[in-house]
Amino acid sequence: MQINATLLGQMLTFAIFVAFTVHFIWPLLQEKMQQRAKFIADSLAAAELRTIQLAQAEAEAKEIIRQASEKYNLLIEQAHKESHSILDNSRKKAFEDSHIIIENARGQIEILLIQAKKALQKEVADLIMLGVQRIINKSLTDDDHREIIDDLIKRLA
Repeated sequence: MQINATLLGQMLTFAIFVAFTVHFIWPLLQEKMQQRAKFIADSLAAAELRTIQLAQAEAEAKEIIRQASEKYNLLIEQAHKESHSILDNSRKKAFEDSHIIIENARGQIEILLIQAKKALQKEVADLIMLGVQRIINKSLTDDDHREIIDDLIKRLA
């Protein structure tokens, strides 16, 4: 019977140990396991949230880069258009200025031509008067001379 008493003592000790463990230690272990499970669940939720936020941030970054690229392309296009416009306007202005310069030069040439014609007419008249004077062998007065020259100039013009 001693085996039974020992077995019974061991069973009683085990039962007391189990009761003590279930009553005092098990609630502490369950609490720690629940805290750990909650911590792991919270960490997984936070990681999933951060993954979603990272994906959103990447999408926003791609959108910002796309918009910046569009703005860059638009600015480049506008700059090209403006440079072509400035170049065309400069060409038109230069063409107009060249026509103005040419017209001014033509006007000056006309004036010089008229002055040269008048000077040539006067010289021709002087030569004619000199020839006529020699032919007639008569000396004209300065007033007669001027009157004849003016008359010839009017007829030649």
